[in-house]
Amino acid sequence: NYALIPEVDMDELVAQCRRALAWVWNHAPEHGGDPFRIVISGHSAGGHLVGMMAATDWPALDPECPRDLVKRGLSISGLMDLEPIRLCYLNEVLGLDGAAARRNSPALLENRSGTELLCVHGGLEGEEYRRQSDSLAARWEHTASRSLEGHDHFSIAKMLDQPESVLSSLLREMMGKD
Repeated sequence: NYALIPEVDMDELVAQCRRALAWVWNHAPEHGGDPFRIVISGHSAGGHLVGMMAATDWPALDPECPRDLVKRGLSISGLMDLEPIRLCYLNEVLGLDGAAARRNSPALLENRSGTELLCVHGGLEGEEYRRQSDSLAARWEHTASRSLEGHDHFSIAKMLDQPESVLSSLLREMMGKD
């Protein structure tokens, strides 16, 4: 797990996730894992972090890591442009300045790892979730956006508790389990 804001800032939170994935790459075989099949997912802030991991230059972080360390990612209700967040009340906790918002906005970065990314959002979520998912899908190669109608920001995550839900099926498919 990663430290939470406000104990750390966004840059450190992202750096912790990057270091964790580099560790997974380097140590997966010791634990029976295949480092060539890394698939990540996250909801809300975790969905944003999925985008940031796709935007990572892995060999610059760790020369042992391949460029395509993350093969696939599922961002669930993740915001990819932090500027609207910086300009609203949520920034009282996040403490983002303009430069930090830009550095940590996947929408303003490149998909450096070539990650196959699916951004899903609930049809009952605010329009900003749809706009940001659609915008990233239009900008990044190997990226798609999908709305799951009838779901809000919380019910969409609960779909992962249901093995036969659309979201669980999508994740299994990304993992090569369907």
